[in-house]
Amino acid sequence: VLVGDDWEGELTYLDPRDGESDVTVPVELLVGQNERTFELHFTFPDNEQAGGRAEITVSDDGRRLNDETLIRRMKTEDGLMLVAQAECQENDEPGACKYTYLIGDHAFEITKMIKPQDDEAFFRQNHYSFTRP
Repeated sequence: VLVGDDWEGELTYLDPRDGESDVTVPVELLVGQNERTFELHFTFPDNEQAGGRAEITVSDDGRRLNDETLIRRMKTEDGLMLVAQAECQENDEPGACKYTYLIGDHAFEITKMIKPQDDEAFFRQNHYSFTRP
């Protein structure tokens, strides 16, 4: 479902300058697959020097994505929602990261939420939202 090079969308992230406002930029995505690993290649049309790559590997038993433990798996009207969580370091501070993946034929989203160790609530660090024809 995910594999292809025709994903277009936007990245919204928390502005590191003030830690409160959102910044949104256009982004394109190419997704490849090598067995249980999905390779995500991000390009930013407004900044050709920026870009990125990420891999998401599904464990043999289907309970982990990379080092994240799946805590929720649910069919949705448009596809599948996966929620995974892992311990993480953000700005040299320990905490928890929660990732929500919404996967459909024509839409794909990744949301990263962070909960610093001394906080009680998660906050959204970034959100990728893609569509394709």
